[in-house]
Amino acid sequence: MVTQITNIIQSDIGRPISHIAFKTNINDFHKDILNVVETLQPIDREIATKDGRDWQTRLRPYRTEYNSVEGF
Repeated sequence: MVTQITNIIQSDIGRPISHIAFKTNINDFHKDILNVVETLQPIDREIATKDGRDWQTRLRPYRTEYNSVEGF
């Protein structure tokens, strides 16, 4: 599903999220990511792609099996 709103490819795994290009008019995405990582509070947002489709996005803290946060 991510490939429908981004230009992400398999070789992008492990690259910084700031390197990923979006096919949407998403604003403040990087700010939202920082906010989730700093506050551990999830963010839900509806975004529209350039082809007119709407998507519900959810940014959540990524927790390991030991409950430590290691991303979003």
